[in-house]
Amino acid sequence: MFHFRRFRTRVLVLVTSLVALVQGVSWWAVAHANRKNASRHIEQSMRDGVLDFGEFMKTRRHMLTAGAGLLAGDLALRYAIDRDDRRTIRSVLDHYVQRLDIAGMAVFSGTGDLLAISPETAGEPTRNLLASLARGWPTRDKELTHDPILALDGEKLLVVLVADIEVAREMPGGARLVVAHRIDREFVDRIKHQTRLDVTLLTSGASPRILASTLEDDAFVPRNPDLVNRMQVEPGPDGPLLLWSLPITLLDGQEAHLVLQRSLEDEIAPVRWLEHLLAVTFTVSIAGAVFLAILLARNVSRPVQQLARHTRVIARGDYATRIPWKRADELGRLANALNTMSEGLAERDQVRDLLDKNVSPEVAARLIRHGAVLSGEERTVTILFVDLRGFTAISEQLAPADLFALLNRFLDTMSAEIESRGGIIDKYIGDEIMALFGAPLDMPDAPDRAVQAALAMRAALPALNAALAAENLPEVDFGIGICTASVLAGNIGSRRRLNYSVIGDGVNLAARLQALTRREDWHASILISDTTRAALRDPSACHLRELGEIAVKGKTAPVRIHAVDA
Repeated sequence: MFHFRRFRTRVLVLVTSLVALVQGVSWWAVAHANRKNASRHIEQSMRDGVLDFGEFMKTRRHMLTAGAGLLAGDLALRYAIDRDDRRTIRSVLDHYVQRLDIAGMAVFSGTGDLLAISPETAGEPTRNLLASLARGWPTRDKELTHDPILALDGEKLLVVLVADIEVAREMPGGARLVVAHRIDREFVDRIKHQTRLDVTLLTSGASPRILASTLEDDAFVPRNPDLVNRMQVEPGPDGPLLLWSLPITLLDGQEAHLVLQRSLEDEIAPVRWLEHLLAVTFTVSIAGAVFLAILLARNVSRPVQQLARHTRVIARGDYATRIPWKRADELGRLANALNTMSEGLAERDQVRDLLDKNVSPEVAARLIRHGAVLSGEERTVTILFVDLRGFTAISEQLAPADLFALLNRFLDTMSAEIESRGGIIDKYIGDEIMALFGAPLDMPDAPDRAVQAALAMRAALPALNAALAAENLPEVDFGIGICTASVLAGNIGSRRRLNYSVIGDGVNLAARLQALTRREDWHASILISDTTRAALRDPSACHLRELGEIAVKGKTAPVRIHAVDA
C-alpha cells in the first residue's frame, strides 16, 4: 500500500487515477462495442453475400438456359447442321457469343465429334472438356435444355449447359449444343460490387488453387476453407479477416469453395474517428484532471498548512493572533473553532494570571485542575506570619501613594523569599503576610523551609532599607512568628467567592508568636513554637535560643517558644 507524505500528492493521484479509469473503461467499452458490431455487420453482410451469389448464379443460369434454348431452335443453325455446313455453324455461334456475352459455344455430334466452336481460340483441353460433356450428357425427351453445371477447366471455372438440337438428317446420337460461361475476375468483381465483400474462388484440398479473386495477385488463401457455412477469423496480411466459406459442387464429384472475406479494420474504419476522438478526450481529460487536481489540492492543502502553522502559534502561547477567514465550508468552521479556542485559552491565561496574583501558583494549579472544589482536609502545616513594624508611625510620615509604594516593596521582597523556598502566600492582611508550608501540597521538610525563609527575609532586610534610604523613605523592620500544627485546610467562603486557607489553633499561635516579637527584652525578630523546633530535621543547623514557657493569649496552658538568632 502506498503512503503519501503530502495531501496534495494523494489528491493528485486519486483524481487522476479515477479519471483515467473512467476514460479507459469508456474507451475500451466503445472499442469493444465497435468491433462486436462490426463483426455482426460483417457476418450479416456475408450471409447476404451468399444469398446474392446464389441469386447471381441463378440469373446467370437462367440467361444461359434461355440463350441455349433460343440457339437450339434457331433454324439457320439446324439447317447448317443438316447440310454439315461447319462454317455457317461457327458464324451462327460467333453471333450468339457476342449477343449473349458468354465465354463460348460449341456444337458436337452425339458421338462427341466437334462440328464448330466459338471462339476459335479455345485450347485443346477446353475442346476435350466440352466434347466429353456433349458425349456424356443424358438425352431428354421433353426438354431440350439441361440444368447448368460447374466444371473445372484447368485453372478456369466454367458454368456449362448442354442442349439437344433437333436435326432432319440422321446423326448418331443427334447434335448437341454446349454453352460455357467462364467464372473469372469480372464475375467475382460483379459479386463484390453488389455485396461489398472480397470474393475468392479456389479449389479444395491440401493445396488449394485460386481460380478467381477480387484481391490482388497475392490473394489471401484461408488456412481452413473446408470449415463451411460459419464465420471464421484469420490473421490477414493487413490485419484480422472475417471469412465465410461456401462449398461449390463441380463435375465428377470435384469441389471448390467460394470464400467471402472482409477486413475487420475496413469495417470499423467509419467509426475509428470515434475511437480517436475518445483517445483525444482521454488525453485532454487526464491533463485537465491533473490541472484540476493540482488546483484542488492547493486550495485544500494551503488552508490546512495555514491552520497547522496557526496551531504552532497557539502552542507558543500567542493567543492574540486570529485566522482572518470568511469561509462557510468545513475549513472555515475549523478556523472559527481555532479562533474560539484561542479566545478560550487567552481567557484561561487571564484567569490563571488573576489566580496567580490572588492565590499562590500551587493553589491556582489545583483550582484549575480540580475546579473550585478543594474540600477541607486535616493537614500538618507550618504557618508563618510576618508583620511590618511601626507601620502606623510610617503612615503618618508618608503620602498615601508613597506609603502604598513602600508597603508593596516590603511585601514583594518578603513574598519572594517565602515563595523561593516553596511556601505559598495565604493572604495579605494589611501590612502582614500569612504564609503556609505544606499546603495544599505535601512538604516533608516544611518546618525547615519556613525557618530558612524567615532567615532569608532577615538577610534581605538591610538591602531593602538601603534602597529605601536612597529614595528618602524610612527604614522598615519586621517580626516573624512560626508554628507547626495540625490544621484544617481547604476552600473557605461563599458560593460566589472562595479563599483557600487553613484554620486551627496553630494559626492563632503563629500570629501570637509574631506579636511577641515586639518584646524588647528578648531581642528576637523570629520566634518559633516548640512543635516547629521538634519537627526540624537538623535543629543544630540554625542558632536557637530557648525563651521558656510563656502564657499566650487564647491558650490556657503555657507554650514553650524559641528565638532564632541565626
